[in-house]
Amino acid sequence: ENGMVTAETAVVLPTLVLVASLLAGLLWLGTAQAEINDTSRFLARSISQGDSTSEAKQRLGDRRKRLKVSVRESGGVVTVKVTKRVVVPTMPRFGATLEGSSTAVKE
Repeated sequence: ENGMVTAETAVVLPTLVLVASLLAGLLWLGTAQAEINDTSRFLARSISQGDSTSEAKQRLGDRRKRLKVSVRESGGVVTVKVTKRVVVPTMPRFGATLEGSSTAVKE
């Protein structure tokens, strides 16, 4: 029975670190997705109010880094699709391409 706690700790501790890393990574991806959705909403609203696509992108400031933005206008409706590649810091080999889109009626 001597050393049993040490052996259990040696097995459980790496598992706990892995689970914590996974949870932190999911939180990171969720935050990035919310930011992408917010960016697409901002761009759609800005363009629908009369700004050009380049003016709307300029208003984003630093948020526009590494974003792919596509804008489609048809029938008085503006649809903006924003795509970004996100790498999770706790798992550098794991990344995902996140996408958000918003639609607004032209004013």
